[in-house]
Amino acid sequence: AITAPFSVPAGYSGPSPFANTVTVGSAATDPVSTNDSAAVSTSVTAPPTSADLSVSKSGSASVVRGTSAVYTITVSNAGPDTAASVTVSDATPAGLTFVSNIGDCTTAFPCSLGTLASGATRTITTTFSVASGYSGPSPFTNTATVSSAATDPVPANNSSGAQTTVTSQADLSIVKTGPASVARGASVAYTLVVANAGPSNAGSVQVADPTPAGRTFVSNTGDCTTAFPCSLGTVASGATRTITTTFSVPSDYAGPSPFTNTATV
Repeated sequence: AITAPFSVPAGYSGPSPFANTVTVGSAATDPVSTNDSAAVSTSVTAPPTSADLSVSKSGSASVVRGTSAVYTITVSNAGPDTAASVTVSDATPAGLTFVSNIGDCTTAFPCSLGTLASGATRTITTTFSVASGYSGPSPFTNTATVSSAATDPVPANNSSGAQTTVTSQADLSIVKTGPASVARGASVAYTLVVANAGPSNAGSVQVADPTPAGRTFVSNTGDCTTAFPCSLGTVASGATRTITTTFSVPSDYAGPSPFTNTATV
């Protein structure tokens, strides 16, 4: 038996598989020459690669319901080899909606970054919107993960999460309209329109409308049917609520004229 080693250069670009043939001969006549040669077929593969990929995620420490949270994802390769087929995943947290990616990825996740050389970095800016009525956990964690075809000797740094606290902000307003005059002994009705310009839903909304001196509260109709203060519950961003409130003026009313009737939300 003979052992014959051959080396394959690192930059080999020949056929794969290749055939390696050995032939035997002697001074004697060989009556069966067909078995004097033998060949072995060998495939050439790339050497295994090792690349320490890592990902770092940072971004909004807090976000208002009805607005967007923006994060920066930085992917790095500490080597020693180039990493092929690099992919970044980032699952959308419940209650949020993926908006966009810009930078080194402009598609939805998972993002394909292709090949990342040793020492190189890639950066992605990702945006998620938070619903006006978001009711999920606060803070929530948004996590990015990187992977590749290379063997990663330090897998512990392949994921990174950022925590974001969810807050609310609602621009409530109220407009009150009614007649310019009322006769003594009659009733006066006003229309109150409550609006929420957002960006968040407003919870525990209440409307107050103190009865002016010398008048008597009669009734509320519409989105409130109780006496003041009226509880309107939750008013969604962009929504309105309307109340019609009626006060009576006694026939012997002797108070100020004009009088002011004020509603507050």
